[in-house]
Amino acid sequence: MLANPVDSYQDIYILPNQEIAPHIIMEKLFSLLHLELVRLGSQHIGISFPEHDNNKPCLGFVDKGR
Repeated sequence: MLANPVDSYQDIYILPNQEIAPHIIMEKLFSLLHLELVRLGSQHIGISFPEHDNNKPCLGFVDKGR
C-alpha cells in the first residue's frame, strides 16, 4: 500500500544574510538534500517551488524584511 501522496511537508525560507547570497544557500541546501536522499535510497519525494516565477531569477520567496 502506498503512503498518502502528501503525508508531510516542510516549508523552507532563506533569510537575508550580508555574507552569503540566497542562491548560494539554496545550492548548498539542495546539494546536501540530494546526497542524503541518494544515501537513504528515497524514491517517494517531491519538491515544489510554489512562488517560483519565470520572470524573476528566484526559486521562490526570500524574506527581505529582516
